[in-house]
Amino acid sequence: MISWLSGEILDRDGPPLTIAPGGVQNGVGYQVMIPDRPNAMNLQTGVQATFHNYTHVREDALDLFGFVSIEEKRLFLMLLSVSGIGPKSALSVLTGHST
Repeated sequence: MISWLSGEILDRDGPPLTIAPGGVQNGVGYQVMIPDRPNAMNLQTGVQATFHNYTHVREDALDLFGFVSIEEKRLFLMLLSVSGIGPKSALSVLTGHST
């Protein structure tokens, strides 16, 4: 499980962003889904960022959901505890919620 990730933002064209721990010279970039909110929009390409992550593993995918604060991640986890709400739905709820 990847619970915390810090590095340079390589791509910020949409809600999933790509982050390179240790910079581009490391040769690894992780795609992270984040809430698409104004505070998340301040995360620009080339800047260093840290995310508290939730790793979601399915039969056909491994998805990372990233949050700029531990409180935001806790709220996400609370939403996941509701029957019928999956990670993408919980992320949509957070997109509309201001912290």
